Amino acid sequence: MRNFQRPGERHTGMRITLALVCVCACLAFPLPAQGQARAEKKVLLREDRVEKMLAFATKLLGVEYQFGAASDRDDAVDCSSLVQKAFKDVGVTLPRTAYGQSRNGLEVEFSALRRGDRLYFKMTDRDVPIDHTALYLGDGNMLHAFPGKGVCVEPLDDYRTVLTSARR
Repeated sequence: MRNFQRPGERHTGMRITLALVCVCACLAFPLPAQGQARAEKKVLLREDRVEKMLAFATKLLGVEYQFGAASDRDDAVDCSSLVQKAFKDVGVTLPRTAYGQSRNGLEVEFSALRRGDRLYFKMTDRDVPIDHTALYLGDGNMLHAFPGKGVCVEPLDDYRTVLTSARR
């Protein structure tokens, strides 16, 4: 039996089927939020840029720690201004605070850490979910700015109990 259609109504069934396929595909594979995709894209670094960023950060070893130190200062940093400065050196803009930085980039499992990943900690009773950040150097070591120590390299294991997340 042949299905007859009026002029101008050809392929209506095919259009409906195609529309349903598109809707199902969008539900199955939703696009990330606009700001989230942009932040993740900005933070991901090629290996050569990671090495350049870490070389810059390592040059700051011994610089004095001062809570709230602005990123444009050369004589003092705090943990988040250290990370912000290091990423700025390779053309990546990060927020000023550790908490703000922790919301940018791809979350990384601790077992999959790579050089240049950003580490986030909850170390104080301040009313913020994240209050410290560091850069992973590999081989179980991290570079960070800490009160009484300034910019230094320490074993990540010394801070494992307060480590909350990592971002790439």
